[in-house]
Amino acid sequence: MVVMARDFLRLERELGRQELREAYLLCGEDPYLLQRAERMIIEAVLSPAERGFNLTVFSGKEAAVKEVVEAARTLPFMASRRVVVLRDAEEVFKRPPAVLTDYLNRPTPSTVLLMVAKKRIAPPPEVSEGFYDLTPSRREVSLWLKRLARERGIALTPAALSLLRELVGDDLTALSLEVEKLALYKGKGTVDEEDVQEVVADIRVRSVFEMVEAMEHGDLDRAISVLERIWRHGDPSPKILGAIAWRIRDRLKKGGDGRLVRALRRLQALDLEVKRRGTAAKLLLAEMILELVC
Repeated sequence: MVVMARDFLRLERELGRQELREAYLLCGEDPYLLQRAERMIIEAVLSPAERGFNLTVFSGKEAAVKEVVEAARTLPFMASRRVVVLRDAEEVFKRPPAVLTDYLNRPTPSTVLLMVAKKRIAPPPEVSEGFYDLTPSRREVSLWLKRLARERGIALTPAALSLLRELVGDDLTALSLEVEKLALYKGKGTVDEEDVQEVVADIRVRSVFEMVEAMEHGDLDRAISVLERIWRHGDPSPKILGAIAWRIRDRLKKGGDGRLVRALRRLQALDLEVKRRGTAAKLLLAEMILELVC
């Protein structure tokens, strides 16, 4: 069984039991989970009314660590605790100054020091117990996507989830926004692939499906015509290449022929070439269509 974002769930359970730490170090490459975890900790420690005088936020790119420690040693005002947030903490932990390690060895009991790093870093021993790595694996992104949908009262079919991942990628911030749009569109209930096509896919993505169908049937004129239509609406982004790949795989599941198998292999090579060399995607797509249809 795959555990979804183990450290996030561990943090969530601890906060639910009001088990607070004097120092936290959150790290990860997904802004959504970092922001959500930061918000959860603040909400567990301070009420909205207490935050005006007892919540201080610093950036590791700008603030002196001495200022952060001084704020952490300040007693709370009309509250039992205060929260000091240090964002961009990866800058500080490149070479942690003695003033910070000294504080972490003797933290102020009435302060929660919350350090947030936007990169995966190795935790210093002083904060190892309060360290949470919030970087999700690719499998965990799908599980998170299901959770985001469930929190908004909808359920994604496997095909809808797959298409959403192809169109949006693994960025949970972007995925959360798209799930919100799907929930507004659908209300409640099950979201299928047609709903994703309608809400998330733009006109270029919808044209992709028509282009793949034309390729499958060997209709060169129609395939090139649709490619030109896609181009008129802007340069194909990774979103478009992802949509082509998804549609080809979807057609293959339903019994597509060898032409689509070759198209998928060619598309994977094309994607690598565009990323490595910055080669014009339009020309490569046109060449792919000619190779496969003629």
